[in-house]
Amino acid sequence: MKRLVLAVIAALTAISAPAQATGPVEVPFADGRGVTVSETSHYKLARDKITYTTLAAGVIGFSDSAAVTHDLTRTFKITPEMEKELSEQELEYARQPLREIKVGRYTYVNPFEWGPMPAGTKWVRFGGNAHWGSEGQRANQLVDVFDPAVLKRVLSRATLVGDGEYRGVLRRKDLPLFTDAHSIAFRLFLDHERRPIRLFTEFTEDAYVLNDDETDLVRTTAHVVVDTRYTQWGRKVHVVAPPKNEVVDFNKLDPSDWPKPDPWRLVG
Repeated sequence: MKRLVLAVIAALTAISAPAQATGPVEVPFADGRGVTVSETSHYKLARDKITYTTLAAGVIGFSDSAAVTHDLTRTFKITPEMEKELSEQELEYARQPLREIKVGRYTYVNPFEWGPMPAGTKWVRFGGNAHWGSEGQRANQLVDVFDPAVLKRVLSRATLVGDGEYRGVLRRKDLPLFTDAHSIAFRLFLDHERRPIRLFTEFTEDAYVLNDDETDLVRTTAHVVVDTRYTQWGRKVHVVAPPKNEVVDFNKLDPSDWPKPDPWRLVG
């Protein structure tokens, strides 16, 4: 349950305000401004009965040249499947919103339930040699269209199939660091000002689950679909880190308190 993630397999509907067919695609960065994000994700482990759906919402903040902050909250959509298959403890965990805040090189996560937290702390800080998600990942979307180099790579792998709609597949060498995805099929939609307004990605990634007697981890695969929408371009955004006295660095947590088997150890 600690890494259940991701979005919707429903067919994409038409996008209003279609983009011009040609011209550069650029993110209009401006300090103190940003964009609103909403996301629906679906995540299904091979041979699992449950498709997990999460909803994410929040903001991404810009500097004059890059996307530098974000504040996003994810929640599971509790389905009859989940209520049938999961324990009350797992359902209780799934009902908790997961918030991630990125400021500078650090990402702060709340809650983080691998073990006891130091008294008074609520947030775990990732950065340096401990990463939260893949490089450039926000919520469950692995493709960072706010990175000009990534956006250029996406378009180089794409075919224009309609007004403002690009489709393609990113290869392993195109993908960000720290991801277990093998390749990513995508659909990118632009508005009339050629700004990204919707990104639909689908991929298979490696996943690790407990074996039947819950003594070790075994490798499997997960099918993931993520549908991310970007609205309110140019809105004011101000994201701040949590209070220092509520934060503990991931590297200062006691590994002996982590769940067993060790979730970081890859097996199989």
